[in-house]
Amino acid sequence: MIRGLPQAVLLVFIGLIALLVSCDDDKIVTRGDLKNRVVTMPDSTVAVKAAQDAQAAAAQAQDALKKIEEAQKTPAAPTVIYTQDGTPQERTGIGRVTDVTEKWEEQSGSYFGEAYEAFTFAEDSGFQKRFYPVCSDQVIQTGKPEVIMYHWKPNQNNSKHNSKGCFAIDGYLQKGQ
Repeated sequence: MIRGLPQAVLLVFIGLIALLVSCDDDKIVTRGDLKNRVVTMPDSTVAVKAAQDAQAAAAQAQDALKKIEEAQKTPAAPTVIYTQDGTPQERTGIGRVTDVTEKWEEQSGSYFGEAYEAFTFAEDSGFQKRFYPVCSDQVIQTGKPEVIMYHWKPNQNNSKHNSKGCFAIDGYLQKGQ
């Protein structure tokens, strides 16, 4: 029993030294507490609220990024509206008719000169389009901000008049419709 006594005394002595070294000013820290010690900060309602706001903003930004990436993957196909004769209908942007003129084509050896209506449409964005020739019996509205729906109407007979075709006005949309 005397043989084990120095080892026991040595273990008790090492334990006391470890206990004295690891003591705080007012608290005795045991060996089990050493591995679980973390610095604790007082909970602040402002800090908690800021953390929650930041987390919500990050989730919202991630959602927006996901929607943008999905939108870029599948481009929207434009809806094409066809007229009765099978040609696609087009539209101008919002704008006004700036001038309406009658244009006479020159006379050739086989037929007399023809008169055609023409007009210029200026969009509010700055783009201008010249409509020439305009099909017969078309109503051309002037002075109002509007969108013109139109299509190219191919020539349906073999006469020289409008031999290539003409612009047919399908309708008008007033600004705000």
